[in-house]
Amino acid sequence: MPTSRYSERTLLLLLAAVQFTHILDFMVIMPLGEQLMRELAIGPGSSVISSRLTPSAPA
Repeated sequence: MPTSRYSERTLLLLLAAVQFTHILDFMVIMPLGEQLMRELAIGPGSSVISSRLTPSAPA
């Protein structure tokens, strides 16, 4: 059983790291919304779509 406990802990840490990265990305990108919309010449409707397309964690 130690192997399964080790893999559970590893999975938990991995999920926590992904969640942290996602929240950090949101906190960095969200205040830049107006500036990005202006620079990329996109409207409010397309900014929602583009925010869904941006990766939240590097691959």
